[in-house]
Amino acid sequence: MIDSRTPSATLQLADSSGCSLPIAAPPRHSSDDSQHSPSEDKFATTRRSVHTATIPLPLLLSAGQFPLRYGRYEISRLLGEGEMGSVYLARDTQLNREVAIKVSKVAENPGSIDRFAREARIMAKLQHPNICPIYDCGESDGARYFTMPYIEGRTLAESLSQGPPRSNRRIAALICQLAMALEVAHQGAVVHRDLKPGNIMIKPTGEPIIMDFGVAKALDGGSIATLNGEMLGTPAYMPPEQALGQCDLIGPATDIYSLGAVMYQLLAGRVPFDGKLVTVLMQIVADEPPPPSHFNPEVDDQLEAICLKAMSKSIDLRFSTAVELAESLSEYLASDGDCVSEQLGKQFVPLPLRNRSEFIPKS
Repeated sequence: MIDSRTPSATLQLADSSGCSLPIAAPPRHSSDDSQHSPSEDKFATTRRSVHTATIPLPLLLSAGQFPLRYGRYEISRLLGEGEMGSVYLARDTQLNREVAIKVSKVAENPGSIDRFAREARIMAKLQHPNICPIYDCGESDGARYFTMPYIEGRTLAESLSQGPPRSNRRIAALICQLAMALEVAHQGAVVHRDLKPGNIMIKPTGEPIIMDFGVAKALDGGSIATLNGEMLGTPAYMPPEQALGQCDLIGPATDIYSLGAVMYQLLAGRVPFDGKLVTVLMQIVADEPPPPSHFNPEVDDQLEAICLKAMSKSIDLRFSTAVELAESLSEYLASDGDCVSEQLGKQFVPLPLRNRSEFIPKS
């Protein structure tokens, strides 16, 4: 397609996979299509050869020239980078909506392609307003990608960088919502395994969204990127069984501990254990964290007890389910007539303490 609105036109060259690149076209010297110069003929030949070429997604992104087109997606800019891959802002041209497209690094192990596809299938079945869904997934020249909603806002980690919130009740409301979302994941036989402030988006409304199930574990007989003795996750927020690489013990209680560690950081203004990697792992296994009130005297005793129970070393001493944690937080919020909606500034019904089916989306 030649855009004739400017003297130096832009030519979109589509390859056989639907990929296209902007290429500068020479100016049109005459409206008479019967007159062609040798250079124009050469350009036309080049156009035909590029049209049939396959341009892999990693090659497109490595050029770093935005915007660019890949299949149905117009990728406009880089949003962020991580150990596992990069996230870009894009527009789905078929559905005319903004999306975030996450592109992994080129796979060295072909089996990781299968694990990525399995992750996408697992995420597709988790339906909850506080869990980020997956729209689409695919593979290009050894790199995997998937698309998801583009969520405006910032991560909880970015919010914490400006100082922790000092409202006990607002913290309780936030963790309560996250616990309910985790309950849906657990009911769907999925454990996140890397719950941390960097994987929690906070929308402008204050609503939290759980992101990035990249190292999630399936509890239905399979797993994603799981090997016994392998440590997956972020040390500051992982429980003892995860720090020891005891994958057979990882389950819903693992996420409950991690959510408790996030809650700890919100209350205390710091992570439970800090230092070099080996030191942190040893402390996670052997030491009890100082109570949050040691660092923040304004922490409520009841809320502190809930936090420390979630972070118990023993799986048996933690909350048995995420919904049990949510119920304890709801009771705390309701103790003086408060509720989650008043803390988050959004419509929300306080938790029914004995009706756990309310946490599961109705089919």
